Amino acid sequence: MAERIIKKYGEELLKKKNVIGFERRLRKRIRDGKEVDELCFVVYVERKVPLTMLRREDWIPFRLDDIPTDVIEIGKPKALIDKTKSFRPLVAGVSIGHVEITAGTLGWFFENRSMEFLASNAHVFTPDPRLKSFEKRWIVQPGPIDGGREVVATYSYHVPIEPLNECKFARGVVRLLNGVAWITGRKSRFELKQIPNTVDFAVAIPQVKYERRLVDVETLPEEFVGLGFAGSSISSLICKASRIAEYGFRPVGAEIVEVQRGEVVHKTGRTSCHTKAKVIGESATIIVNYGSFEALFTDVIVTEKLLEPGDSGSAVWR
Repeated sequence: MAERIIKKYGEELLKKKNVIGFERRLRKRIRDGKEVDELCFVVYVERKVPLTMLRREDWIPFRLDDIPTDVIEIGKPKALIDKTKSFRPLVAGVSIGHVEITAGTLGWFFENRSMEFLASNAHVFTPDPRLKSFEKRWIVQPGPIDGGREVVATYSYHVPIEPLNECKFARGVVRLLNGVAWITGRKSRFELKQIPNTVDFAVAIPQVKYERRLVDVETLPEEFVGLGFAGSSISSLICKASRIAEYGFRPVGAEIVEVQRGEVVHKTGRTSCHTKAKVIGESATIIVNYGSFEALFTDVIVTEKLLEPGDSGSAVWR
């Protein structure tokens, strides 16, 4: 049911002012902080405002076809790039970063074809996550903003992030082709398709000794949810470990799990250390602000506030 609505209305919804995403499955309505027995299509907005402050074309319909909508405010998620001391051997949950960024968090250790890597977000281990290649490959710990100078790893791989298509030339070509189609009587129209992202993920080859443990958690958790990568003042986003596994990488010594709305997850990060939060949505499509560009993500987890700037890359556990 939700897939039909997304296919029919998804692109139109994302063009509305204040809308930043939607849930990919129908969910029970939340009223006064509690679930009620009414299935709805959840639309995420930066903030709730009176209809009088919006143009009519930016209103979110009370129903999409025969399904009611439920509007949830989560702020505007931003890539979070802000234990800042040196840790030797390396452990997860501490400040780290590419030599040309500020700092993020060493999330956990991943394996691929019997090789073991340090893992974090692409925007932590690269100078620009949109790039497919770049010259400097040094990873330092702590991150540069925390005074890090010692190279502890060498960048190895990341999943490039596809930005929202803002190319004026491409849009102009599409308009031109559609103009020709209209003149020639062609019924179908050309579209500029947006490629959604599923993960913000990168790995590096360690150059120093490390221990498979979290810096401030005594008992190592076993159920791995994903990596935190973005957030606002009231919410956070997690890219799923199951999606990362599609690229051939799996967390060492941990089981990949899926979470449901209402479950509690936890993480350890550079800035806010060990924190917990409740899952708001387990399969959302969301626009994320990376400062110099925006990117569309799909099938990501939305939680209550879990991350602070500098916590990007934190491993999230159940």
